[in-house]
Amino acid sequence: MGKITKIIIADDNCNFCQMLQNYLQGQEDLSIVGVAHNGLEAWELSLFKPWNQT
Repeated sequence: MGKITKIIIADDNCNFCQMLQNYLQGQEDLSIVGVAHNGLEAWELSLFKPWNQT
């Protein structure tokens, strides 16, 4: 397996976030590290999660 791309899903529509998360979970080269429902949550996830230090 190659390099894993870590992603944060960010959208204010909860249904869209869930649908996208369900779709992307099937991708072997992607890792969903968080789901945010607004820009502030996405920014906070990008800064404060321990995964961003690798």
